[in-house]
Amino acid sequence: LMNMKGHNGVCPCQACNIVGIRIEGSNNKIHYVPLHRDELGASYQPLGLPLRNHTQFMTNARDVEEASSDAESRQLAEQHGIKGIPILATLGSIQFPASFPYDFMHLVWENVVKTLILLWTGKFAPLKQDSGQPYHIQKTVWDAIGKATEEAGSTIPSVFGCRVPNIAERRSEFSAEAYSIWTTFLGPVLLRKQFDNEAYYRHFCKLVRLLNICLRYELTVKDMSDLRKGFADWVLEYERYVHAFFSISVLKHKYEHQHNRPSKFVQETCYGQIKRIISFIICPSPLFQQISKPIHLTLTAIAPCKITRRDRLGTPHFRTVGPYAIVDVSYIEALIGRVKDPKKSTWAIIER
Repeated sequence: LMNMKGHNGVCPCQACNIVGIRIEGSNNKIHYVPLHRDELGASYQPLGLPLRNHTQFMTNARDVEEASSDAESRQLAEQHGIKGIPILATLGSIQFPASFPYDFMHLVWENVVKTLILLWTGKFAPLKQDSGQPYHIQKTVWDAIGKATEEAGSTIPSVFGCRVPNIAERRSEFSAEAYSIWTTFLGPVLLRKQFDNEAYYRHFCKLVRLLNICLRYELTVKDMSDLRKGFADWVLEYERYVHAFFSISVLKHKYEHQHNRPSKFVQETCYGQIKRIISFIICPSPLFQQISKPIHLTLTAIAPCKITRRDRLGTPHFRTVGPYAIVDVSYIEALIGRVKDPKKSTWAIIER
């Protein structure tokens, strides 16, 4: 729609004029866009990138189309990353590139996440020869993560999305949806304590936190500010950590042990496993004189999860459940899933 060259252009980004570079001594023709590049003597600031605007975009597009020769047209197209005037430019309400949202599916699930996995497993093509990097995950560990990924499908409700296959053996079958579910739900649990350096896990969790904000139905001004600064910081950390680059409710008494404090109740989310559901009708009788007509009640017996800790993303973990609690079914808010944490032999609770 924008008539751009994408990663084949020297300026591959749809939003800014950052200049891409190729890997020296490689036949790889993809242009990468690191912020820091020593060989060029210049670096970019993530919050001060040279943004494209409509006037400049259309000027560059016209230069390509009005070139004196096909060779010059191809050279200008590669230089600007624009192949010509887009057909939608005939609509006066369209602004390039502001009218075009990012292709989140390909940019994140099919690019950033996929590249991170290739780096962790030592299969990122430009860096295959760099063995023993601190962000590498041993093959036996990755195989165990793949097995745990596949088994998690049995304890995650289908409303969460597709069943995620073994990421170690069947990643070629992964769809963008599978990458999304694995990144936001499974990854934070299965990758914990798997890196030799905890910094790489923290870095991944920062990305998950930002992506979860992106997936919200509504974004506040603060959300937008957090995303802008958060992604800038994440990329800077990425370039420091990885010496490479890529394209980028029930109520609970709060003071139950402090009897002299005034009563104050706060809302708290609890988790548990439904064991029984009981439905019955209470009819007017001498025992229930305040009831003027039959009342239909549905109660449930729940084995509450004994939460032992929460991880960096706030995900609750439990190992066992407690004695049954009887709860009005109307207090049940959502169906949740659970993922086995192989390091701690606990279950991580995941919710949408």
